[in-house]
Amino acid sequence: MKPYVADVVKDVAERLSRDVVPELTGFAANNVAMSAAMLTMVSELWDGAAANLVEENRGIIDLLRQGDEAGIMAHDTSAYDPLADLRISALQNLNARLRGALIELHSAVEASEVPAARKLDEAIWAELKRSTDRRRVSGANF
Repeated sequence: MKPYVADVVKDVAERLSRDVVPELTGFAANNVAMSAAMLTMVSELWDGAAANLVEENRGIIDLLRQGDEAGIMAHDTSAYDPLADLRISALQNLNARLRGALIELHSAVEASEVPAARKLDEAIWAELKRSTDRRRVSGANF
């Protein structure tokens, strides 16, 4: 058997909701139900984590490339390969480095008089919105 993390976590959440919560009352029931809901969200986020990070990393690399091409901030994007290592930890490390560079680019864009800066500013905000949307979980109602 090869357990898949997202499925295992989702199964634990379902078992808590189905088998444990009905046996409890008051605060304990609410606490376990909340834990089950959070595990369901963890399962959903785990399942899409690599895809979301690759997509986000590609989007930021593209923004850095645009900033370089517009002459707003020099940045060599050839060193970034969003598919070089698909482990979540590696993707998160790359994402952290890219976000740091994006912050520098955004600061340069806001101070720039280059005509392309306004368009790039809009593109940065659009990518940040997409990034937020990617992290939204379907069951997050609390």
